[in-house]
Amino acid sequence: MFGITALIARDFDGKNALMNFGASVADFWKNFDKPEDDLKTALKGVEDITFFARKRIEGTKYEVSTGTTFASSADVVAGTIKSQWCYISAGGGDVSTRIDLGNAQGGAAPTYTSLENAPKGVLSDMGFSAAALRATAKTHCQFGAFDPRERSDNK
Repeated sequence: MFGITALIARDFDGKNALMNFGASVADFWKNFDKPEDDLKTALKGVEDITFFARKRIEGTKYEVSTGTTFASSADVVAGTIKSQWCYISAGGGDVSTRIDLGNAQGGAAPTYTSLENAPKGVLSDMGFSAAALRATAKTHCQFGAFDPRERSDNK
């Protein structure tokens, strides 16, 4: 299952504005006649817009999260990505460990983390070796072109 969880944006004053679209950003776009124009208007002056997507790891309780940042609403519409990163979280409740899996800048190819220095106790508790989690990163990180108008939990 793939899903978008939220859009985070920062305005010019540096304040964060959180817009939670729930289960499906694709449904959000259906509310507009001309989504591109409406998005530019709704987020005028907003910068550093980040979408988070997730993909469940089959047969486990874990999911891989990918963040995609755009510099502005115009960049969201144009598909011009500023940066992307991918991670998995272990643990639960009030404390969790985030393990970075990779990142990409702009349109560059992603760089995956070697995971050699990942906390081995955490990995073994999760049921992964460093090599297995690195292989999972390559299949579950959602790097590359990102169009929030086409993403939903059903993809």
